[in-house]
Amino acid sequence: MKVWKDMYPNAAPELLDYFYAYMSSGVIGVLENWVCSEYKLPTQKVGKILMGVTMQGLSFLEATDTDKETPV
Repeated sequence: MKVWKDMYPNAAPELLDYFYAYMSSGVIGVLENWVCSEYKLPTQKVGKILMGVTMQGLSFLEATDTDKETPV
């Protein structure tokens, strides 16, 4: 939360709480998917996906190369 508060000092605390809930649910979903895939991707790649989606949102998908499974 501190990172987001520092990045967006004018954001309402209530919105930051909702954003945190949204982001943490997404991270848990990605990790569940990774576990269910029997750890198909290397840890570093999952980390890059999480960082990309967290910092870039949907625009992260624009970096996707159609010849590859993941954009990282």
